[in-house]
Amino acid sequence: MPTLLPNQEVSREQLKGYTIFVWAHDHPFPPHVHFRKGTQHSAWDLRTQLCIHKGGFSSSQLREQRTILAEHMDALWRSWHAHWRRQAEQ
Repeated sequence: MPTLLPNQEVSREQLKGYTIFVWAHDHPFPPHVHFRKGTQHSAWDLRTQLCIHKGGFSSSQLREQRTILAEHMDALWRSWHAHWRRQAEQ
């Protein structure tokens, strides 16, 4: 499960303990990412910034994730594109 954030641009503290990742053998389209904290994970569409899988998170946690997504969208897109470029080269 490749981690997109945290990375050298965005710290774990900025993500409030969440990890943002993609599944290793997932599909790139529509562009989406997963938030994980503990055993829970949600999925977010990067284009619409809408939650497509709540994964047991509370509404306040989902609002927090949406804020994190919006605040770090540029870094997230860079990391997302870098991941899928590496996948295409393999």
